[in-house]
Amino acid sequence: MITRKLFFHMAVAAVMTAAWAGISFADYLIAPPPALGARPLGMGGAFVAVADDANAVFWNPAGQAQPDNQQALTIGGNVTERDTVREEWLSFVYNENENGTGTLALSRGDYFLFPVISSDTGLPDEFWYKFQNYAYSIALVGTENLYAGFTAKSLNDQLYNRFDETRIGGSGVSFDLGLIYRWRNAVTLGIAAQDVGSPIVNMDGQFDFYDDLGNLVAIVDSVKHPAVITAGMAVRPTDALTLAFDIYDIGQNISDSEIRAGLEYRPIKSLALRLGAMGDNTTFGIGASIGLLNLDLASVSIDGTSYGYLSAGMAF
Repeated sequence: MITRKLFFHMAVAAVMTAAWAGISFADYLIAPPPALGARPLGMGGAFVAVADDANAVFWNPAGQAQPDNQQALTIGGNVTERDTVREEWLSFVYNENENGTGTLALSRGDYFLFPVISSDTGLPDEFWYKFQNYAYSIALVGTENLYAGFTAKSLNDQLYNRFDETRIGGSGVSFDLGLIYRWRNAVTLGIAAQDVGSPIVNMDGQFDFYDDLGNLVAIVDSVKHPAVITAGMAVRPTDALTLAFDIYDIGQNISDSEIRAGLEYRPIKSLALRLGAMGDNTTFGIGASIGLLNLDLASVSIDGTSYGYLSAGMAF
């Protein structure tokens, strides 16, 4: 087994989180499901009951079967702050028919966690977490207004030092489930369970972390993907306006859940304006379409830093 020794400051040990990704660790890294897609992020991540485009595979797999889903492809990533966060995604919807649909998806990301000093080189370094996941998802039409979805994911995780390129990795399998119910096309209820069973990916080595005094404070040899259950509601008072509200992570202690809210307004069919709140963080976005092509932009403000996202898509 590969063992890497790293030193980091006590001030870092007290926090041990990545601000954007929500990643943290004790004796394993904890990596919640990533929030992907420029349109969902522009709406504050309140997308579990909306989920009516190719982004559905990342939020609620049941949404792929909704009759409003006309998007066959989306590809995108973050375009700012890439020195600390790098995220990209690709989703392709196929076999669209009256009984359901299927989706193939790829998502990847790199997250800077905290600075370290490598015991191998004695030089300052950066400790990063990387994932690359492959997903196959299906969604079925249960009744005229009820939809169900299932996603199987191949998880591929790495922990590494950026400069001396020492790294460990591992792989595993995870599953997502989702349901959506539509009432008179004006109200939609959704619930999604991501990473059911909280799978743990075991690495092919370990990183040992020491404080300034040389005390061993953590041994990290695995990545845990905690199960996250999110419930949401979307209301469409008019064809041009969608209001969405989610309660994120209700599976553990609902008092610790995050409230997410967002809206999407289309003054004309080819233009969408979006605004949202993801807990204490504000988001906004814009979308435009020309023929079968569409472009989405989003900005997420977290602790005074704005993260920009861009995606392009194609309709059926």
